[in-house]
Amino acid sequence: MRTILCESCTGLDVKSIAENISDEVEVVEGCASADADVVGCTALSQNSRVVDLRLVERVFENPETVASSWINAELITADPEYDVIETGYSVVYVGSNLDVVNILSNFAELTVVTESEELIRELYPFRNPVFKGRVKSVSGKIGNLKVVIEGEDLVKEEKGVFEITCGQAILPEGLTRYRSGVITYGDEYKAAVRIIERLGSVKVLKSVKVNPDVCAVEKSGISGCRLCFSCPTSSVLKVGGRVEFDYLSCAACGYCSSVCPTGAIRSTVLPADTLLEKIDAAGEGVIAFICEKSLGELYELGRKGVKVPEIHPVVVPCLNYVSEVHYLYAVLRGSYVVAVPCECGYSRYADYVRVASEILSAFGFSPIRVASFKELGEVVRGLKKEKHPGKMIEGASSAGRKLMASMLEQLLKYPVADGKELIETDRFAEVTVSEGCTFCKTCQAFCPTGAIRRDEETARLYFNHVMCIDCSLCEKACPENAISVKNGLNLRDVSARVLFEAEMVECPSCGRKHISKMAHEKISEIVGLKVSTMYCEDCRPKMILETIYREMEGE
Repeated sequence: MRTILCESCTGLDVKSIAENISDEVEVVEGCASADADVVGCTALSQNSRVVDLRLVERVFENPETVASSWINAELITADPEYDVIETGYSVVYVGSNLDVVNILSNFAELTVVTESEELIRELYPFRNPVFKGRVKSVSGKIGNLKVVIEGEDLVKEEKGVFEITCGQAILPEGLTRYRSGVITYGDEYKAAVRIIERLGSVKVLKSVKVNPDVCAVEKSGISGCRLCFSCPTSSVLKVGGRVEFDYLSCAACGYCSSVCPTGAIRSTVLPADTLLEKIDAAGEGVIAFICEKSLGELYELGRKGVKVPEIHPVVVPCLNYVSEVHYLYAVLRGSYVVAVPCECGYSRYADYVRVASEILSAFGFSPIRVASFKELGEVVRGLKKEKHPGKMIEGASSAGRKLMASMLEQLLKYPVADGKELIETDRFAEVTVSEGCTFCKTCQAFCPTGAIRRDEETARLYFNHVMCIDCSLCEKACPENAISVKNGLNLRDVSARVLFEAEMVECPSCGRKHISKMAHEKISEIVGLKVSTMYCEDCRPKMILETIYREMEGE
């Protein structure tokens, strides 16, 4: 990774900044455009990530420290994936706006569906296919949509139900559920512009990928985890029991990847593990997770000459990328933490901040805050007076549940305050098992994280609370209805524990404990055989054959 810094447009000690940057750095005198991953001036390159040294100089105390920390974090990147989708030029428009029809007609092969007599009159003589009626359904994907229309084909003067194939469609809000290639409008002109942008083909950011092998949304037809379906743009879909994404509507806000408790959904823009690296690169002090859409507010402060205490910026595409694991990690790496949000409509970060803050508060600490850039100075100064647990971890390579468990174990060196041990959250759960358990393998087979583990040698069922993701697959799949799941995180129950201990039956032949007493009694009642079911699967065939042989000999 390469950084270029310019000396001519700032009074900062640029060479000192360069000495504290981890990768290749070049210091130049003029603002000539150059090829680099990170630049220190907006004039150096339009295609690089910018850490504006002039702004850092105007706004921050200890600006050289802020600049080097910011650049080091920016040098940690991911490699997003893209796809090209052929969309064609055919478009179906449903509405009554003549201006929109005329605009689209200049670019697309347009079909109009309307109930407006006025629009029909304006369109005659018809230069495009025009249907008077309504849309019954839309199916397919962008580039190959099927629009079913009930009404009259005004060009052919035929009435009935018609199926139109097109690449894209514009429909009024509420007429149909969002589907790839369909734009529902409040502002028809904006919808028309989006359609025109996508004519022919469209380059799509594949912002997330899913690993179905560890996804807990469904298993053997049983629905489980639902967290990702609260996507702020409804771009996460369940198709055939699996998670799929509508990349065209996706805002790449990172929510689905950060909320996914199994790690099945991985962001290609900013993977959770890459964010850990950014935190490490930023250094210790006051880590500020900054939504990049809020940087305009920082620019305004700079123009007003407002000074802010030193921070270590970690700029993210959206605060949705920062889960409770990242907040706790930054704290236990030795830093105070501030989240600087924007005002977009996709924000879901608040619950992550709440959960991390309540966990730390249970141990008597309060090192996390949320603040705008206008509030940042006062908040940072106050934050440094708060009690901090100190540096408890050196680093981590994965932002999964194992890291969460490790951090909670470290925090448990401090006592948990009475009344604060229960954290309300739908991303963790506690499991209980009744005496009706037959010690079968179902719960272990359905658990996607290994939170429930069956040990045949000890006849015990173990449960790891921190690994439980509240998917309820074990509860729904249990054939005995012996399992109950209650969401929430109990800080006094973060280690693996015995959930249930079964009374086992020994095989009369080899002595192996192979089946629980409860299971044996149930199976014996069903099949009407009590003796043969006492034998293990290895000894049972021999016992049956010997019994048959003795009967034959007796005859």
